[in-house]
Amino acid sequence: KEMSDEAFAKLLETSEIAHKVIKEAEIKAEQERLARLEADRLEQERMRAENAKLKEAAEAQEIKITATSRTNPRKSSSHLFISVRESVHLKRFL
Repeated sequence: KEMSDEAFAKLLETSEIAHKVIKEAEIKAEQERLARLEADRLEQERMRAENAKLKEAAEAQEIKITATSRTNPRKSSSHLFISVRESVHLKRFL
């Protein structure tokens, strides 16, 4: 059975519209995926910078404790306690 020209034109138009909608959805999904990847990359970069900053602060505190314990052994235990407390606080961010 043959299709009329009018029916064929309607089928073709509907198919073209469906194809266009699918392509637009694919493009939008890809753009959203790339945006999520970029956001994740930026968050990882922010976390690395923050971790480096916290590590540097912890190392500076350790140097200070080491220097204090050499010059005043009695004072070092209170600084060590502070260091442990600070390290627990720092570990939450690592």
